[in-house]
Amino acid sequence: MDSFSFYTLSIVLFLCLSCETTHCQQAYLNNSQLNCTGNPSISKGYLCNGPLQSCKSYVTFRSQPPYDTAKSIADLLGSEASFIASINNVSNIFDSIPAGMLTTVPITCSCSGSIYQYYAHYTAKKSDTYFHIANDTFQGLSTCQALIGQNYYNSEDIPVGTELTVPVRCACPTENQTVNGVISLLDYMVTINDTVSSIAKAFGVSVQSISESNMLSQDSIKS
Repeated sequence: MDSFSFYTLSIVLFLCLSCETTHCQQAYLNNSQLNCTGNPSISKGYLCNGPLQSCKSYVTFRSQPPYDTAKSIADLLGSEASFIASINNVSNIFDSIPAGMLTTVPITCSCSGSIYQYYAHYTAKKSDTYFHIANDTFQGLSTCQALIGQNYYNSEDIPVGTELTVPVRCACPTENQTVNGVISLLDYMVTINDTVSSIAKAFGVSVQSISESNMLSQDSIKS
């Protein structure tokens, strides 16, 4: 099975949907999630810094077997298959989505404690570790630090068949973003050769909105 190098391409950026300018939202990960022994606060999730306790949000997920249909992606992320199919122009929830195709997945983001998160559930398989689950299976939408914080098992000895709670990173718009017309935020996983400019063009949003939402001061970003 071909796979992407999500171990090194798992930085989260926020894209503002239906907006032109925004005020600062969250700092991006900058690969801090790749060190499971570290414990930077940003790796556990984004701070609840908006007026909403819950909101509609979106994450992106690249199709790869066995998660290559709207149904299988929905089952993994706890979303609704019919919504995924509709958003991504897929005729049937069981139709195979080409490998590597970027899909948009709707979720409900909520403030839990002081962190915005969405909780998915995952059944552990042989040889799974928190790092593998976060960066390979969930393609960087979670982090090993967040998984460690939500589950009681040793990362190197997770019993097969155990149901794990997977905190998926998300956020709701700030008050200033809402005033400026932001409806929802979307998590996007940076790939090789991505720049803020290229991402902005692909999603039809401004460079400024991405830069300010992620507290970035330059066009280049690590992958």
